[in-house]
Amino acid sequence: MFTPKSLTAFFCVVLLSLQAASPAQAAKAPRVPKSQIDRAIGRCVATVAIGALLGAAVGNNSGRGNAGRGAVIGAAAGGVVCAVILKVAKDKDALLAHQQEAVALGGMQRATFEGHDGPVTLITKSRDVEQPATSIGPVRVCRYAESQVELGTEQQADLGSQLYCRTEGGDWTIADASALSQG
Repeated sequence: MFTPKSLTAFFCVVLLSLQAASPAQAAKAPRVPKSQIDRAIGRCVATVAIGALLGAAVGNNSGRGNAGRGAVIGAAAGGVVCAVILKVAKDKDALLAHQQEAVALGGMQRATFEGHDGPVTLITKSRDVEQPATSIGPVRVCRYAESQVELGTEQQADLGSQLYCRTEGGDWTIADASALSQG
Protein backbone atom coordinates (compact mmCIF):
# COMPACT_ATOMS: atom_id res chain seq x y z
CA MET A 1 0.00 0.00 0.00
CA PHE A 2 2.29 2.79 1.25
CA THR A 3 6.04 2.49 1.17
CA PRO A 4 8.36 4.49 3.39
CA LYS A 5 9.63 6.30 0.28
CA SER A 6 6.12 7.25 -0.87
CA LEU A 7 5.22 8.50 2.61
CA THR A 8 8.39 10.57 2.79
CA ALA A 9 7.72 12.05 -0.64
CA PHE A 10 4.11 12.87 0.29
CA PHE A 11 5.21 14.52 3.54
CA CYS A 12 7.81 16.66 1.70
CA VAL A 13 5.24 17.79 -0.89
CA VAL A 14 2.80 18.80 1.88
CA LEU A 15 5.47 20.78 3.75
CA LEU A 16 6.68 22.54 0.60
CA SER A 17 3.15 23.47 -0.43
CA LEU A 18 2.45 24.93 3.02
CA GLN A 19 5.63 27.01 2.90
CA ALA A 20 4.94 28.17 -0.64
CA ALA A 21 1.46 29.38 0.33
CA SER A 22 2.66 31.44 3.30
CA PRO A 23 4.57 34.26 1.54
CA ALA A 24 1.80 34.78 -1.01
CA GLN A 25 -0.80 35.24 1.69
CA ALA A 26 1.43 37.64 3.62
CA ALA A 27 1.91 39.84 0.55
CA LYS A 28 -1.85 40.20 -0.09
CA ALA A 29 -3.04 41.46 3.27
CA PRO A 30 -1.52 43.43 6.14
CA ARG A 31 -0.21 41.24 8.91
CA VAL A 32 -2.75 40.78 11.67
CA PRO A 33 -1.52 39.13 14.87
CA LYS A 34 -2.90 35.62 15.23
CA SER A 35 -4.57 34.47 18.40
CA GLN A 36 -3.19 31.51 20.30
CA ILE A 37 -6.17 29.46 19.09
CA ASP A 38 -5.34 30.29 15.44
CA ARG A 39 -1.75 29.20 15.99
CA ALA A 40 -2.87 26.07 17.85
CA ILE A 41 -5.11 25.00 14.98
CA GLY A 42 -2.10 25.01 12.66
CA ARG A 43 -0.10 22.99 15.18
CA CYS A 44 -3.03 20.57 15.55
CA VAL A 45 -3.25 19.93 11.83
CA ALA A 46 0.48 19.28 11.76
CA THR A 47 0.30 17.02 14.83
CA VAL A 48 -2.48 14.87 13.40
CA ALA A 49 -0.80 14.68 9.96
CA ILE A 50 2.58 13.77 11.43
CA GLY A 51 0.94 11.22 13.73
CA ALA A 52 -0.82 9.64 10.76
CA LEU A 53 2.34 9.57 8.66
CA LEU A 54 4.45 8.10 11.45
CA GLY A 55 1.72 5.61 12.29
CA ALA A 56 1.48 4.55 8.64
CA ALA A 57 5.24 4.12 8.42
CA VAL A 58 5.37 2.06 11.62
CA GLY A 59 2.27 0.06 10.66
CA ASN A 60 3.67 -0.67 7.20
CA ASN A 61 7.00 -1.89 8.54
CA SER A 62 5.81 -3.99 11.48
CA GLY A 63 3.54 -6.96 12.02
CA ARG A 64 1.33 -7.61 9.02
CA GLY A 65 2.35 -4.42 7.29
CA ASN A 66 -0.97 -2.58 7.77
CA ALA A 67 -0.17 1.08 7.02
CA GLY A 68 -3.84 2.14 7.10
CA ARG A 69 -4.40 0.90 10.62
CA GLY A 70 -1.13 2.49 11.76
CA ALA A 71 -2.20 5.79 10.18
CA VAL A 72 -5.52 5.75 12.04
CA ILE A 73 -3.82 5.00 15.36
CA GLY A 74 -1.19 7.71 14.73
CA ALA A 75 -3.85 10.26 13.77
CA ALA A 76 -5.82 9.41 16.93
CA ALA A 77 -2.72 9.96 19.05
CA GLY A 78 -2.16 13.27 17.26
CA GLY A 79 -5.80 14.18 18.02
CA VAL A 80 -5.23 13.65 21.74
CA VAL A 81 -2.19 15.91 21.64
CA CYS A 82 -4.24 18.41 19.62
CA ALA A 83 -6.93 18.56 22.31
CA VAL A 84 -4.33 19.48 24.93
CA ILE A 85 -2.79 22.12 22.63
CA LEU A 86 -6.22 23.72 22.06
CA LYS A 87 -7.05 23.82 25.79
CA VAL A 88 -3.77 25.56 26.60
CA ALA A 89 -4.25 28.00 23.69
CA LYS A 90 -7.75 28.87 24.88
CA ASP A 91 -6.38 29.71 28.33
CA LYS A 92 -3.60 31.85 26.78
CA ASP A 93 -6.13 33.79 24.71
CA ALA A 94 -8.27 34.36 27.82
CA LEU A 95 -5.22 35.59 29.75
CA LEU A 96 -4.28 38.01 26.97
CA ALA A 97 -7.85 39.33 26.72
CA HIS A 98 -8.02 39.93 30.48
CA GLN A 99 -4.57 41.53 30.46
CA GLN A 100 -5.57 43.85 27.60
CA GLU A 101 -8.74 44.82 29.47
CA ALA A 102 -6.71 45.52 32.63
CA VAL A 103 -4.30 47.71 30.67
CA ALA A 104 -7.21 49.71 29.25
CA LEU A 105 -8.50 50.36 32.79
CA GLY A 106 -5.02 51.17 34.16
CA GLY A 107 -3.63 50.75 37.65
CA MET A 108 -3.97 47.36 39.33
CA GLN A 109 -6.72 45.02 38.14
CA ARG A 110 -7.76 41.53 39.19
CA ALA A 111 -9.75 39.16 36.96
CA THR A 112 -10.85 35.58 37.64
CA PHE A 113 -12.04 33.15 34.97
CA GLU A 114 -12.46 29.42 34.52
CA GLY A 115 -9.46 27.81 32.83
CA HIS A 116 -9.16 24.20 31.70
CA ASP A 117 -7.54 23.26 35.06
CA GLY A 118 -9.95 25.25 37.24
CA PRO A 119 -10.18 28.87 38.38
CA VAL A 120 -7.47 31.23 37.16
CA THR A 121 -6.82 34.66 38.66
CA LEU A 122 -4.86 37.25 36.72
CA ILE A 123 -3.46 40.22 38.64
CA THR A 124 -2.18 42.98 36.36
CA LYS A 125 -0.37 46.17 37.36
CA SER A 126 0.10 48.69 34.58
CA ARG A 127 2.24 51.80 34.44
CA ASP A 128 2.16 54.52 31.80
CA VAL A 129 5.11 55.30 29.55
CA GLU A 130 5.21 57.66 26.60
CA GLN A 131 6.89 56.90 23.32
CA PRO A 132 8.51 60.05 21.97
CA ALA A 133 7.61 61.28 18.49
CA THR A 134 9.92 59.93 15.80
CA SER A 135 10.22 60.17 12.07
CA ILE A 136 8.12 57.00 11.97
CA GLY A 137 5.13 58.43 13.82
CA PRO A 138 3.65 60.71 16.48
CA VAL A 139 3.77 60.36 20.26
CA ARG A 140 2.05 57.18 21.44
CA VAL A 141 0.69 56.50 24.89
CA CYS A 142 1.82 53.11 26.11
CA ARG A 143 1.56 51.04 29.26
CA TYR A 144 3.68 48.23 30.61
CA ALA A 145 1.59 45.43 32.05
CA GLU A 146 3.16 43.26 34.72
CA SER A 147 0.95 40.26 35.35
CA GLN A 148 0.89 37.37 37.75
CA VAL A 149 -1.31 34.28 37.41
CA GLU A 150 -2.72 32.31 40.32
CA LEU A 151 -4.07 28.82 39.66
CA GLY A 152 -6.30 27.86 42.54
CA THR A 153 -4.67 28.77 45.84
CA GLU A 154 -1.35 26.99 45.41
CA GLN A 155 0.39 27.81 42.13
CA GLN A 156 1.57 31.24 41.03
CA ALA A 157 3.44 32.29 37.90
CA ASP A 158 4.90 35.63 36.92
CA LEU A 159 4.14 36.45 33.27
CA GLY A 160 6.75 39.18 33.08
CA SER A 161 6.27 42.56 31.45
CA GLN A 162 4.31 43.20 28.24
CA LEU A 163 4.09 46.53 26.43
CA TYR A 164 0.72 47.75 25.14
CA CYS A 165 0.21 50.96 23.15
CA ARG A 166 -2.97 52.82 22.32
CA THR A 167 -3.95 52.86 18.67
CA GLU A 168 -5.49 55.81 16.83
CA GLY A 169 -8.86 54.12 17.36
CA GLY A 170 -8.37 54.07 21.15
CA ASP A 171 -7.75 50.33 21.50
CA TRP A 172 -4.76 48.89 23.35
CA THR A 173 -2.58 46.47 21.38
CA ILE A 174 0.63 44.60 22.13
CA ALA A 175 3.62 46.60 20.92
CA ASP A 176 7.33 45.99 20.37
CA ALA A 177 9.14 46.99 23.57
CA SER A 178 12.46 47.46 21.75
CA ALA A 179 11.05 50.53 19.98
CA LEU A 180 10.34 52.25 23.28
CA SER A 181 12.94 53.69 25.63
CA GLN A 182 12.03 53.19 29.27
CA GLY A 183 12.34 56.32 31.29
